[in-house]
Amino acid sequence: MRRGGSAQACESVEMSTLITNGWAGRRVVVNLHSREIDFEEIPHAHLRRWIGGRALNVLEIRQRTVPGLDAFNTDSPLCMAAGPLAGTLAPCSAALHLAARSPAAYPSTIAMAEIAGAAGPMLKLAGFDQIVILGESDKPVCLVVSDGTVEFRDASKYWGFDPASAAEAAKRESGKAVASVLSIGIAGENEVRFATVTADCSWPAEAPGLGAVMGARRLKAVVLAGSGPMRACHGPLLREKAKDVRHVFSRSEGIRALSRAGTLFPMDWIAGSGALAERNFNAFPAGKPGLGTEEYLSRFKGLGTGCWSCPVDCGRFTGGEELTSQGIFFGGLRFEAAMSVALRLGLGRWIDVLKVCHECMKLGMDPASFASLAAWLTDCYERGMIDARRTGRVMAWGDVESVLAMAAATARREGHGRFFGEGSLREAKRSTDSAERLLPHVAGFDWPALDPRVFKGLSLSFATAPHDAGPLTSLACPALPGFLRFSPGLGKISGRESWDAGFAASWDGKAGLLAHARLLACAAQMAGVCRLPAEAAFAVSARDLAEMLYAVTGEEFDADGLIAAAAAVMAAEWDMMVKEGLGLDVLRPPARFFAEPVPEGPFAGEVLREKDFAGARGEYIDAVGRARGRGGESGGGGSPAL
Repeated sequence: MRRGGSAQACESVEMSTLITNGWAGRRVVVNLHSREIDFEEIPHAHLRRWIGGRALNVLEIRQRTVPGLDAFNTDSPLCMAAGPLAGTLAPCSAALHLAARSPAAYPSTIAMAEIAGAAGPMLKLAGFDQIVILGESDKPVCLVVSDGTVEFRDASKYWGFDPASAAEAAKRESGKAVASVLSIGIAGENEVRFATVTADCSWPAEAPGLGAVMGARRLKAVVLAGSGPMRACHGPLLREKAKDVRHVFSRSEGIRALSRAGTLFPMDWIAGSGALAERNFNAFPAGKPGLGTEEYLSRFKGLGTGCWSCPVDCGRFTGGEELTSQGIFFGGLRFEAAMSVALRLGLGRWIDVLKVCHECMKLGMDPASFASLAAWLTDCYERGMIDARRTGRVMAWGDVESVLAMAAATARREGHGRFFGEGSLREAKRSTDSAERLLPHVAGFDWPALDPRVFKGLSLSFATAPHDAGPLTSLACPALPGFLRFSPGLGKISGRESWDAGFAASWDGKAGLLAHARLLACAAQMAGVCRLPAEAAFAVSARDLAEMLYAVTGEEFDADGLIAAAAAVMAAEWDMMVKEGLGLDVLRPPARFFAEPVPEGPFAGEVLREKDFAGARGEYIDAVGRARGRGGESGGGGSPAL
């Protein structure tokens, strides 16, 4: 059933707000061009089957797009959805899931990200499970979604602002004292293909490109605000279960590591492992680099912060006297951004790394993707494959000022930046085959900082779902000392009693562990819970999610059914990629990692071998397939180990 109306006259449409037992039971479809707003009821059976969050977004994109549709096509939707636990007392229930077609992927396929802070709860309290945005505005616009209303506001006055300033302006003009704001920077406005969306001034979306999707629609910001009410079916049971989960958190080494250092917690171990490749994966420094968690915490840690109903508080603002004296203070620094900027660009000082990260985030683009682009250009420059006529400047490892200037030009699409803004793969395709071969990517998704020849789980992760890959998802870090104590079930799942540095470089158990982490993370995103406690610390189980879902919705969920529903969502994502031409022959690590062994250090000689890689990928696909097959008629099912 659908109710709709045109907002051209009054610039807003309103309906009543009612959130019962976790689900609002409605989505809003907004057309920025026609200013039409449709309120659609979501059948309860559909919500019962797919739960919410990530699943709702994937299904909408699958239904509304066709293979070959460009990410900037205004018929391609930008979707935002929250699960039924969002906005409740459930621990870490702050997640808002974003999805669209990826401007960075080649060819375009699905891209998705998780936004932290309070965006998920604010969407739910505003009275919606999902927002679907279509069309292109004729002028910069801000959407204000609040208590059953959807309103268009002119954003021309802060078009050109950085994400934090834009969020402040949008919130102030909306008149909402309590709100979550998603905003973009200059890079998004200029459709830089790795531009990001930022929430509440400090929480960048994980996936690059979604900021460009907003910019192409002249959508500068989305303000989410609401007052509920939010009713749980079994409130006392939810409080008791939330207490149990928090108790597990208090005993988890993984949660303690996240609380202390955020997602930067693995840096000390990795920096001392001898497994780090620098300068576009060409150099392996001897000894421990100058970057470490302790130095960051002692010199540059600003305020700590957390998300809605989250006892972890892993959010970090970066500051300290050295930086604030230079006007540098920002939030949302993640492991992947810091490691990519440091390693890919050959930077050995925290202060230089943080300057680059800050500049990228202020401009509204992903630091890791930018680092991949800059590192590839520098590598090609040093090899004589390109010159200053192509780059606009002399390229040298560790040249911070040149990197900062390149970042500004890229975000503004000025000079050579008009090409750089197309992303690393499209820029590489302007070069010779030998130059393109030096770019580490999978189907246009930039490879993260860690070397897949050493961290085998990373190669498996990107070769199965590059839109959902990264160091934590891919289990690049479980060789951390004491990692088995993060979760009592990990030893059984991995088949190992102890983990050491050698485990990172082996294929042992990686397929099962990756399936475990990815299915659990997907289930968490469907429910409305942050994926970090699930996949980085393994402190939230599928059984925990199922019990909290029952307490909120009153619907019977079990761990097997929840994991099987997640497997079905992942299968839908895979189906979209295959129809775009991204099959097993395309989704694979770059050829150079099969041909070039690690040249030096404790992992010298490590290389990807085709037979081992193909076997591990087959194991992973089988594991996800088995999880989906145990779901019965509802499509749910899974492994008791999860």
